[in-house]
Amino acid sequence: MPTNYNQTLNKTNRSDFRISYPFRAGYSYIIKFTAFSNVSSGSSYPTIGAALFTAAGLSYTSASCAAGDISGFPQIGSLFISGLNSTSTEYTPANGTFVSPSNYDYLLLEAYMTATSVSVSGNVYIKKIAITETAPVSFTLSPTSTPITCGSTTPVTFTVNNGGSTTGITGYTWNLGSASNGWLYNGSAAPATITTGATVNAITLTPVCGSNLGSVSATVAANGVNYNTNSSTVSLTQPVLSINGDDAICSVSPVYSINNLPCNATVSWQANPLGSVTIACPTCP
Repeated sequence: MPTNYNQTLNKTNRSDFRISYPFRAGYSYIIKFTAFSNVSSGSSYPTIGAALFTAAGLSYTSASCAAGDISGFPQIGSLFISGLNSTSTEYTPANGTFVSPSNYDYLLLEAYMTATSVSVSGNVYIKKIAITETAPVSFTLSPTSTPITCGSTTPVTFTVNNGGSTTGITGYTWNLGSASNGWLYNGSAAPATITTGATVNAITLTPVCGSNLGSVSATVAANGVNYNTNSSTVSLTQPVLSINGDDAICSVSPVYSINNLPCNATVSWQANPLGSVTIACPTCP
């Protein structure tokens, strides 16, 4: 894409390009340019500046945009490439990766001369623009909260969700607080931390009957960096107990039982009025 110059002392002549691209908030981007220039003025060569804008910015006209004045748009950090030479070169901005603060629809490229005391003319050629997009790193633990009925020994599975599709994961470490956390792992008392492989993003823990249970979180190692998830807080709730059996005792030796009976619970059956029936096992569940 050639950019034509008739650069004068006031450096108001420049060329802009608007490129449609769906920049997304929170995503990381690297933008590289392959460009060269045949504009020569001693050691001065053109500069390329860049910014992002939305469709609402289309009213920003060339008449109101002086050379080097892209401040009317959200800047991509310090994304400026100065000193283009006459050899086709791929340029990576000094700030490298930037994170888009919001959603934007366009990339604006502005080529201009930084020198103000010389009169030059010529072309800038932008041959290639490469945009590399990386989703934000997001590891979350589910369930986010864990209500457990007091006395329950039903296993609970915790899962790490990779919301940013991050690659390069080398392992998961599960944090249970302390060695006396009230959980069983593979049938034994769970230690304070448990490390699983790079592909194991879930763990199943079993409550120890009658124990206070610690919260659970995870740390994910990816590309040499450790990322912490949220904590799943455990809350204990009282069981809802009910008796299962016929309302009227009309059969021989009817059977009654208690639903949702906690582990290690003791039962004492009683009929009212006393002596109206004979309870075969007054302490059976």
